Amino acid sequence: MNITSLSPSMVNLYNQCPYKFYCSYCLQLPRMGSAYTAYGCAFHAMAEENFFQKVNTHQDLPIDLLLDFFRDGLQYRDDVDWKDQPESLDDMKDQGVKTVKAYMLNVAPGIQPKLVEHQWSMEIKNRPWAITGKIDLIEDDGNDGDGGDVYELKTANKLPAKPRNGSPPKPKGDHDFQVSTYVMGRRAETGRSDVQGRIHYGLRGSDKSMTLPLSYGDDLAQKVVSSFDYVAKCIQREWWPVFRSHYLCSRKYCSFWETCQDDNGGEVEK
Repeated sequence: MNITSLSPSMVNLYNQCPYKFYCSYCLQLPRMGSAYTAYGCAFHAMAEENFFQKVNTHQDLPIDLLLDFFRDGLQYRDDVDWKDQPESLDDMKDQGVKTVKAYMLNVAPGIQPKLVEHQWSMEIKNRPWAITGKIDLIEDDGNDGDGGDVYELKTANKLPAKPRNGSPPKPKGDHDFQVSTYVMGRRAETGRSDVQGRIHYGLRGSDKSMTLPLSYGDDLAQKVVSSFDYVAKCIQREWWPVFRSHYLCSRKYCSFWETCQDDNGGEVEK
Protein backbone atom coordinates (compact mmCIF):
# COMPACT_ATOMS: atom_id res chain seq x y z
CA MET A 1 0.00 0.00 0.00
CA ASN A 2 1.42 3.37 -1.02
CA ILE A 3 0.98 6.28 1.36
CA THR A 4 1.58 9.97 0.74
CA SER A 5 0.67 11.31 4.17
CA LEU A 6 0.21 10.15 7.75
CA SER A 7 -1.43 11.88 10.68
CA PRO A 8 -1.01 11.12 14.39
CA SER A 9 -4.58 9.79 14.51
CA MET A 10 -3.71 7.30 11.75
CA VAL A 11 -0.62 6.16 13.66
CA ASN A 12 -2.61 5.85 16.88
CA LEU A 13 -5.30 3.80 15.13
CA TYR A 14 -2.71 1.46 13.60
CA ASN A 15 -1.05 0.95 16.99
CA GLN A 16 -4.46 0.23 18.51
CA CYS A 17 -5.23 -2.44 15.90
CA PRO A 18 -3.68 -2.78 12.41
CA TYR A 19 -6.73 -4.64 11.12
CA LYS A 20 -8.96 -1.80 12.31
CA PHE A 21 -6.75 0.58 10.34
CA TYR A 22 -7.11 -1.69 7.30
CA CYS A 23 -10.91 -1.65 7.54
CA SER A 24 -11.02 2.10 7.94
CA TYR A 25 -8.42 3.33 5.45
CA CYS A 26 -8.07 0.49 2.92
CA LEU A 27 -11.58 -0.97 2.77
CA GLN A 28 -13.03 2.43 3.75
CA LEU A 29 -15.81 0.82 5.74
CA PRO A 30 -18.02 3.28 7.63
CA ARG A 31 -17.28 3.80 11.30
CA MET A 32 -20.35 4.05 13.51
CA GLY A 33 -20.16 6.60 16.28
CA SER A 34 -20.98 6.12 19.94
CA ALA A 35 -22.70 8.29 22.52
CA TYR A 36 -19.33 9.14 24.03
CA THR A 37 -17.57 10.05 20.80
CA ALA A 38 -20.61 12.14 19.87
CA TYR A 39 -20.34 13.91 23.22
CA GLY A 40 -16.66 14.65 22.68
CA CYS A 41 -17.22 15.90 19.13
CA ALA A 42 -20.11 18.15 20.23
CA PHE A 43 -18.02 19.61 23.04
CA HIS A 44 -15.11 20.16 20.67
CA ALA A 45 -17.36 21.85 18.09
CA MET A 46 -18.78 24.10 20.81
CA ALA A 47 -15.31 25.24 21.84
CA GLU A 48 -14.28 25.67 18.21
CA GLU A 49 -17.29 27.92 17.57
CA ASN A 50 -16.31 30.09 20.52
CA PHE A 51 -12.61 30.33 19.77
CA PHE A 52 -12.96 31.03 16.05
CA GLN A 53 -14.68 34.32 16.75
CA LYS A 54 -12.52 35.03 19.82
CA VAL A 55 -9.42 35.35 17.61
CA ASN A 56 -10.71 38.77 16.55
CA THR A 57 -13.19 39.76 19.28
CA HIS A 58 -11.15 38.66 22.32
CA GLN A 59 -14.53 37.85 23.93
CA ASP A 60 -16.23 34.54 24.71
CA LEU A 61 -19.73 33.85 23.41
CA PRO A 62 -22.69 33.64 25.85
CA ILE A 63 -22.92 30.29 27.62
CA ASP A 64 -26.58 29.74 26.69
CA LEU A 65 -25.72 30.10 23.01
CA LEU A 66 -22.87 27.59 23.34
CA LEU A 67 -25.08 25.14 25.22
CA ASP A 68 -27.52 25.25 22.31
CA PHE A 69 -24.63 24.65 19.93
CA PHE A 70 -23.50 21.66 22.02
CA ARG A 71 -27.00 20.15 22.11
CA ASP A 72 -27.41 20.58 18.35
CA GLY A 73 -24.05 18.88 17.85
CA LEU A 74 -25.42 15.82 19.63
CA GLN A 75 -28.89 15.98 18.12
CA TYR A 76 -27.86 15.93 14.48
CA ARG A 77 -25.22 13.21 14.47
CA ASP A 78 -26.18 10.81 11.68
CA ASP A 79 -23.58 8.18 12.61
CA VAL A 80 -25.03 7.35 16.05
CA ASP A 81 -27.96 4.99 16.60
CA TRP A 82 -29.12 6.24 19.99
CA LYS A 83 -31.34 3.18 20.49
CA ASP A 84 -28.24 1.01 20.87
CA GLN A 85 -26.30 3.34 23.18
CA PRO A 86 -25.74 2.83 26.93
CA GLU A 87 -26.96 6.38 27.57
CA SER A 88 -29.75 8.27 25.84
CA LEU A 89 -29.48 11.45 23.81
CA ASP A 90 -31.24 13.38 26.58
CA ASP A 91 -28.79 11.98 29.16
CA MET A 92 -25.85 13.16 27.07
CA LYS A 93 -27.38 16.61 26.67
CA ASP A 94 -27.92 16.88 30.43
CA GLN A 95 -24.36 15.75 31.18
CA GLY A 96 -23.00 18.40 28.86
CA VAL A 97 -24.51 21.29 30.81
CA LYS A 98 -22.05 21.01 33.71
CA THR A 99 -19.05 20.40 31.48
CA VAL A 100 -19.77 23.28 29.10
CA LYS A 101 -20.59 25.74 31.88
CA ALA A 102 -17.48 24.85 33.88
CA TYR A 103 -15.24 25.15 30.83
CA MET A 104 -16.66 28.48 29.71
CA LEU A 105 -16.62 29.99 33.22
CA ASN A 106 -13.31 28.67 34.53
CA VAL A 107 -11.06 27.81 31.57
CA ALA A 108 -11.99 29.62 28.35
CA PRO A 109 -11.58 33.16 29.78
CA GLY A 110 -7.87 32.45 30.27
CA ILE A 111 -7.30 31.37 26.66
CA GLN A 112 -6.70 33.77 23.80
CA PRO A 113 -6.36 31.92 20.49
CA LYS A 114 -4.07 32.97 17.67
CA LEU A 115 -5.11 30.17 15.28
CA VAL A 116 -7.99 27.69 15.50
CA GLU A 117 -8.22 24.33 13.70
CA HIS A 118 -4.83 24.96 12.13
CA GLN A 119 -4.13 22.53 9.28
CA TRP A 120 -0.46 21.84 8.64
CA SER A 121 1.79 19.49 6.70
CA MET A 122 5.47 18.67 7.11
CA GLU A 123 7.69 16.98 4.54
CA ILE A 124 10.15 14.49 6.04
CA LYS A 125 13.56 14.11 4.45
CA ASN A 126 14.05 10.91 2.42
CA ARG A 127 10.47 9.75 3.05
CA PRO A 128 7.78 9.44 0.35
CA TRP A 129 5.14 10.62 2.82
CA ALA A 130 4.43 13.79 4.79
CA ILE A 131 3.15 14.22 8.33
CA THR A 132 -0.13 16.09 8.50
CA GLY A 133 -2.50 17.21 11.21
CA LYS A 134 -5.04 19.70 12.44
CA ILE A 135 -4.27 21.51 15.69
CA ASP A 136 -7.24 22.48 17.87
CA LEU A 137 -5.78 25.81 18.90
CA ILE A 138 -2.54 27.78 18.95
CA GLU A 139 -2.41 30.24 21.79
CA ASP A 140 -1.64 33.92 21.35
CA ASP A 141 1.60 34.59 23.21
CA GLY A 142 1.15 38.35 23.11
CA ASN A 143 3.73 38.90 20.39
CA ASP A 144 3.20 39.79 16.75
CA GLY A 145 4.49 36.45 15.45
CA ASP A 146 2.85 33.12 14.68
CA GLY A 147 1.53 32.44 18.17
CA GLY A 148 2.65 30.33 21.09
CA ASP A 149 1.97 26.86 22.40
CA VAL A 150 -0.23 24.07 21.05
CA TYR A 151 -3.51 23.51 22.90
CA GLU A 152 -5.65 20.38 22.58
CA LEU A 153 -9.09 19.82 24.09
CA LYS A 154 -10.39 16.42 25.20
CA THR A 155 -13.36 15.02 27.10
CA ALA A 156 -13.02 11.91 29.24
CA ASN A 157 -14.96 9.65 31.59
CA LYS A 158 -12.15 10.02 34.12
CA LEU A 159 -9.28 12.44 34.58
CA PRO A 160 -5.62 11.36 34.46
CA ALA A 161 -4.62 9.88 37.81
CA LYS A 162 -2.17 11.60 40.11
CA PRO A 163 0.83 9.29 40.72
CA ARG A 164 1.48 8.24 44.31
CA ASN A 165 5.04 9.58 44.16
CA GLY A 166 3.72 13.11 43.82
CA SER A 167 4.83 13.62 40.22
CA PRO A 168 2.45 15.44 37.85
CA PRO A 169 -0.34 13.45 36.15
CA LYS A 170 0.37 12.27 32.63
CA PRO A 171 -1.93 12.22 29.60
CA LYS A 172 -2.90 9.05 27.77
CA GLY A 173 -0.12 7.83 25.53
CA ASP A 174 -2.03 8.43 22.29
CA HIS A 175 -2.90 11.98 23.38
CA ASP A 176 0.72 12.68 24.28
CA PHE A 177 1.83 11.40 20.87
CA GLN A 178 -0.73 13.60 19.12
CA VAL A 179 0.39 16.75 20.92
CA SER A 180 4.09 15.93 20.54
CA THR A 181 3.57 15.60 16.78
CA TYR A 182 1.81 18.96 16.65
CA VAL A 183 4.54 20.62 18.71
CA MET A 184 7.15 19.21 16.31
CA GLY A 185 5.15 20.60 13.39
CA ARG A 186 4.81 24.04 14.95
CA ARG A 187 8.52 24.18 15.74
CA ALA A 188 9.24 23.42 12.09
CA GLU A 189 6.68 25.99 10.86
CA THR A 190 7.83 28.82 13.11
CA GLY A 191 11.52 28.04 13.56
CA ARG A 192 10.97 28.29 17.32
CA SER A 193 12.40 25.56 19.53
CA ASP A 194 10.53 26.80 22.62
CA VAL A 195 7.04 25.76 21.45
CA GLN A 196 5.41 23.38 23.94
CA GLY A 197 1.92 21.95 24.43
CA ARG A 198 -1.08 21.69 26.73
CA ILE A 199 -3.96 19.24 26.96
CA HIS A 200 -7.18 20.16 28.70
CA TYR A 201 -9.40 17.31 29.91
CA GLY A 202 -13.05 18.02 30.67
CA LEU A 203 -14.72 15.34 32.77
CA ARG A 204 -17.93 14.21 31.11
CA GLY A 205 -21.04 15.12 33.11
CA SER A 206 -19.03 17.05 35.69
CA ASP A 207 -17.61 20.48 36.42
CA LYS A 208 -14.20 18.94 37.12
CA SER A 209 -11.36 19.33 34.64
CA MET A 210 -7.58 19.25 34.37
CA THR A 211 -5.05 21.03 32.18
CA LEU A 212 -1.69 19.31 31.71
CA PRO A 213 1.34 21.26 30.47
CA LEU A 214 3.59 19.14 28.25
CA SER A 215 7.26 19.91 27.72
CA TYR A 216 9.43 18.33 25.04
CA GLY A 217 13.17 18.41 24.51
CA ASP A 218 15.36 19.03 21.49
CA ASP A 219 15.19 15.34 20.51
CA LEU A 220 11.43 15.54 19.95
CA ALA A 221 11.54 15.35 16.14
CA GLN A 222 13.72 12.23 16.17
CA LYS A 223 11.34 10.42 18.55
CA VAL A 224 8.19 11.40 16.67
CA VAL A 225 9.52 10.57 13.20
CA SER A 226 10.75 7.15 14.36
CA SER A 227 7.19 6.30 15.45
CA PHE A 228 5.86 7.37 12.06
CA ASP A 229 8.62 5.40 10.31
CA TYR A 230 7.62 2.17 12.03
CA VAL A 231 3.93 2.48 11.17
CA ALA A 232 4.67 3.63 7.60
CA LYS A 233 6.80 0.53 6.97
CA CYS A 234 4.10 -1.76 8.36
CA ILE A 235 1.46 -0.15 6.16
CA GLN A 236 3.66 -0.32 3.06
CA ARG A 237 4.17 -4.04 3.74
CA GLU A 238 0.40 -4.45 4.21
CA TRP A 239 0.78 -5.98 7.67
CA TRP A 240 -2.71 -6.15 9.20
CA PRO A 241 -2.70 -8.39 12.29
CA VAL A 242 -5.57 -8.35 14.77
CA PHE A 243 -4.90 -7.05 18.28
CA ARG A 244 -7.62 -8.90 20.18
CA SER A 245 -5.88 -8.22 23.49
CA HIS A 246 -6.35 -4.45 23.20
CA TYR A 247 -8.84 -3.04 25.70
CA LEU A 248 -10.82 -1.39 22.88
CA CYS A 249 -11.25 -4.68 21.01
CA SER A 250 -14.93 -5.31 21.62
CA ARG A 251 -18.23 -5.08 19.80
CA LYS A 252 -18.96 -2.00 21.89
CA TYR A 253 -15.97 -0.03 20.60
CA CYS A 254 -15.26 -1.42 17.13
CA SER A 255 -17.45 -0.84 14.10
CA PHE A 256 -15.69 -3.62 12.19
CA TRP A 257 -16.09 -6.55 14.58
CA GLU A 258 -18.27 -8.58 12.20
CA THR A 259 -15.83 -8.15 9.30
CA CYS A 260 -13.01 -9.01 11.67
CA GLN A 261 -14.66 -12.27 12.74
CA ASP A 262 -15.41 -13.21 9.12
CA ASP A 263 -11.82 -12.57 7.98
CA ASN A 264 -9.85 -13.68 11.03
CA GLY A 265 -12.06 -16.18 12.83
CA GLY A 266 -12.59 -16.30 16.55
CA GLU A 267 -15.04 -14.13 18.41
CA VAL A 268 -14.83 -10.46 19.36
CA GLU A 269 -15.93 -9.86 22.94
CA LYS A 270 -19.18 -8.06 23.64
